[in-house]
Amino acid sequence: MKDGREIMSPLAQEVTAETVATVKDKSQQAARVVNQTWQQEASTEDLTERLIKFLRAIAQTTKAALFPQVQKQASKLDDILTQRYGSRYENMREKANVARTWYAASEPTTTETKPDASSEQAVVIEVNSQVIS
Repeated sequence: MKDGREIMSPLAQEVTAETVATVKDKSQQAARVVNQTWQQEASTEDLTERLIKFLRAIAQTTKAALFPQVQKQASKLDDILTQRYGSRYENMREKANVARTWYAASEPTTTETKPDASSEQAVVIEVNSQVIS
């Protein structure tokens, strides 16, 4: 374990530094997208409709931009670890997958119950002193 920690610690620091830089860059891009999307929906008179369109646009943009990049980075990291550590990394990854599978199997399953329509409460949102229900 100690040898593995000494090997993995510098790599973890490198990955963390790269992740922090990526998150900072992406947060700036996200702020621009949010502002741009909100302005695009400015023509909508109904505030509720504007908010719904805004959230849908943000969700679509996030899905299109973020998921492929995360998959690409995970694949890149996997390739780097495989090249550096070969079979040791493959064995560790396999053991982690076994543990993940065991943990997922040991979680209790829950069944979702739908609430009674009479027990639902109205959701009220206040934006700029206007109540949206």
